[in-house]
Amino acid sequence: DTVVAVTIDPATGQLATQECPTKKEEFYIPGTEPTEYCSKHGGENVKPPSVPPTPPAGEETPTPEAGKTPEGEANPGD
Repeated sequence: DTVVAVTIDPATGQLATQECPTKKEEFYIPGTEPTEYCSKHGGENVKPPSVPPTPPAGEETPTPEAGKTPEGEANPGD
């Protein structure tokens, strides 16, 4: 639970793409892992991995109820 595993290109240390000839699984402390794909093997055409934002400790991200707008009003057409 205290580390994350990612596949990297050992030549660049960046996230591996399908075109990388050599790949290696490495372990990182969360938040320290590479976030960019390999620039030598087509990584400029790959979107970076999306990481959902983490709310500050003790806070929850509000979610609208089904059929309601964020303001609490019913959606048109209900």
